[in-house]
Amino acid sequence: MPHATQLYQHVPETRWPIVYSPRYNITFMGLEKLHPFDAGKWGKVISFLKGDTDFPSPVVTRVSFQRKAGSRAMQGDTTVGPWDEPGQPLPVSSPSPLGNQSITGCFEQCPAPLPALSLSFFCRMKPGLSEEKLLSDAMLVEAREASEEDLLVVHTRRYLNELKWSFAVATITEIPPVIFLPNFLVQRKVLRPLRTQTGGTIMAGKLAVDRGWAINVGGGFHHCSSDRGGGFCAYADITLAIKFLFDRVEGIARATIIDLDAHQGNGHERDFMGDKRVYIMDVYNRHIYPGDLFAKQAIRRKVELEWGTEDDEYLSKVERNVERALREHLPDVVVYNAGTDVLEGDRLGGLSISPGGILKRDELVFRVVRAHQIPILMVTSGGYQKRTARIIADSILNLHDLGLIGPDSPSVSAQSSDLPPLPPAGP
Repeated sequence: MPHATQLYQHVPETRWPIVYSPRYNITFMGLEKLHPFDAGKWGKVISFLKGDTDFPSPVVTRVSFQRKAGSRAMQGDTTVGPWDEPGQPLPVSSPSPLGNQSITGCFEQCPAPLPALSLSFFCRMKPGLSEEKLLSDAMLVEAREASEEDLLVVHTRRYLNELKWSFAVATITEIPPVIFLPNFLVQRKVLRPLRTQTGGTIMAGKLAVDRGWAINVGGGFHHCSSDRGGGFCAYADITLAIKFLFDRVEGIARATIIDLDAHQGNGHERDFMGDKRVYIMDVYNRHIYPGDLFAKQAIRRKVELEWGTEDDEYLSKVERNVERALREHLPDVVVYNAGTDVLEGDRLGGLSISPGGILKRDELVFRVVRAHQIPILMVTSGGYQKRTARIIADSILNLHDLGLIGPDSPSVSAQSSDLPPLPPAGP
């Protein structure tokens, strides 16, 4: 008999299946800056989606659009804001996510230094995505912290006890000064945010089944397994979400994990080793962490990439293998680990995927999975550059613009009808 949990609650129809809590973000005396991971990116994603960022106001610029080989030119106004890391002075020419085109920006006025820009909205000749206000607080589902009893569904008690030692947490998070902090502070300032993101993934799993799709703006701790953590991953949220569904939701007996983070997802691979109910597709840079040969045995569809892999090769391999994965194992739910550390310039990921390529990647995964009418849960996983938050927000907006997510998605399943209302999150 499954234990009582606060993570499976009825969610009003007025709330979208997008899960987040301000407690996701890790801030404590600047220690979070000692790791390349942007430990506040999740809040920035939500700020972009709500249109209430603290970044300087956008300025209106003139952009001209031009095909590489044709004489036909398109022009339009778009809004550009300095929300990102400084980029190269314009004019710039970059690949379009919509095919064999290039886009050249010619600006009459723009602040200096100029930002590095996501090109998704340029291609559609519409107002800048930064101006769109997709969400409000009342539309979000607030994540709740996973309890110890929730975590014990997957984790060993011995492993959870290890996390009561600051040395162990410093090793897992790769932030050495954490060793010197009292563990009560480590629990509150480091592990509680990760437990809240883990609770968010479990909640989003149920929402995906109910609504057809769900996004946890955090989560994706794919290096953590039942008895070990690493790579900034302290809790096995992907494994937990799937096991909760198997144990608690009727009709959910088969799952597929599509892991497109730049790193091998060795945590969930170890957890589901030999479990025929779970099919794992993993696309990763073969030369980087973790290089877990034992865990690779659990991968049913393995796509190993070389240093510097670019958009065309990457998107072709992703699309072809997603289709084949779903043909080989038709699941009841898909967990999509949508890491943005594949982005060009990410020194830990080692790949060269453009911002537009990431948007196209997320689009094709959602398009293929939803065409099969399979519920999909997306988690955001790795991504180590300041512009990652902007790209994640752009991708969510793009999915909405294309009708792949939104309030008109498939209706709530019968399983949710007898659940208690979602109470306010505790202190």
